[in-house]
Amino acid sequence: MPGNKRAELLTANEGLRVQADDCDTWQIPSGKERTIVLDFLQDEQTHLKDAKPGRFKPSRKVGQGRIGWNHKGVYYHAGHLKRFFGQTTDSANVMTLQEAGPAVPMFGSSGGGLLGALATHMSSISDEVRNNFLKATFQLADRNKNGKLSRPELGTMMRKVLITMSSKDIEAMMEAADADRSNDINYQEFVDWMQKEAPENIKQGMRNHLNTDADLIHAVFRLWDRDGDGSVSCSELEHVLARQLPQVTKAQVAALVNILDVTDDGRVDYHEFIEFLFLKGQKPYRPKS
Repeated sequence: MPGNKRAELLTANEGLRVQADDCDTWQIPSGKERTIVLDFLQDEQTHLKDAKPGRFKPSRKVGQGRIGWNHKGVYYHAGHLKRFFGQTTDSANVMTLQEAGPAVPMFGSSGGGLLGALATHMSSISDEVRNNFLKATFQLADRNKNGKLSRPELGTMMRKVLITMSSKDIEAMMEAADADRSNDINYQEFVDWMQKEAPENIKQGMRNHLNTDADLIHAVFRLWDRDGDGSVSCSELEHVLARQLPQVTKAQVAALVNILDVTDDGRVDYHEFIEFLFLKGQKPYRPKS
């Protein structure tokens, strides 16, 4: 359901759907998900009807997640997953079907979710780059700098890197990679297992989720995003951009981040930031005041 037709979801009733954790298939939303999206959309409609001063922000914090909308549609971002809502064709009216275009079973390409679409615009990265990224990520997660991660620490790291992996798959990975049964895993154990013994579904998952430059940037943001709501602070982003782009002035960096802060809450949706960088500089949607 495109963003400009979002109000139609209020009348979808039993036809309301949300992307599953694989970001490719659809499922019936949970009671919590249904309440979150309908409350958000109803509040917006009430705001517009009453013509209250100011604008209704296109996203807001809900518990440990964020509910909002953009040109693609209405989304719920929680647990590092940005999943869009839709409705079945038999629950949509004729006008909506005509404007929304043909029905689709998924957003993006298989195994890549929304970022899978970005892969068509960029060349794939090499295994060497992918392994270097994993090494840097491992070192970042190794807070006491002893060269090892406990199973819970490594599990947390991998859930952010491979967001659609199940808890069962993560635990199987930990069990297999812990060669000496010490309940912690050093980097070499992990790399050896990934290269020589990891099952093909995990290797392929790694290739799918760490396939392009955009994927790597996305994974870094997920590691920064402690509560998993899909946003990072403007001050953090300004700091990183200023450090990585010394030729750009602080004023230019601040102006860029201000464009990306579509909700004016001091935080940036990093999905929109990545699209801004890689999809021909497309400017994130900012609603009119």
